[in-house]
Amino acid sequence: MEPDVLVVGEALVDVVHAGDGSVSERAGGSAANVAVALARLGRPVRFATAFAEDEYGAVLADHLSAAGVDLASDPHVVGRTSSAVATIGSDGAASYEFDVDWQLGEVPVQPAPMAVHVCSLGAVLAPGAADVRALVDRVRGAATITYDVNARPSITGTGADVVATVEALVALSDVVKVSDEDLETLWPDLPVDDAARRLAGLGPRAVV
Repeated sequence: MEPDVLVVGEALVDVVHAGDGSVSERAGGSAANVAVALARLGRPVRFATAFAEDEYGAVLADHLSAAGVDLASDPHVVGRTSSAVATIGSDGAASYEFDVDWQLGEVPVQPAPMAVHVCSLGAVLAPGAADVRALVDRVRGAATITYDVNARPSITGTGADVVATVEALVALSDVVKVSDEDLETLWPDLPVDDAARRLAGLGPRAVV
């Protein structure tokens, strides 16, 4: 049996209000998108996430199932499925309003995955962030750990607590992906290169 990848993080429904007045609903979320992409590329993938037994939850369940994503645990540990309302302005730019409920149920880690990917909101948003970090700590050494910071300050805020949460997960990771915008958001007083070096000094093999 081919080793799989365990993806851990948020799934949500994007509700898009277009400039022409139309409204569409699309399954998404940073972690969900990674899980779906891996499955479509033929990689066996388990996804540890959270959504409710409601209308949006059904949209997510159908989307993940159609892509061939296996759920790693029972996702029904939250009272409502997370959503993001995107409004497209006349200039084509989007503004967002998020409603996110995030926590993580018990995730079996046997058989051990070849890699574990964590990212974005799920990695830093309480109360689920502590469970994500504990899960990564359990499989560290047996699987390659990748972390996409993908900061969302409009939801998580910024400051010392958020930075400490990010750095704690970076220290457990093998490969860290971070954008210049992420670095400027989390470490505004540091040049981008210095902020990247700070992360590299926490222990990952690579900071990209």
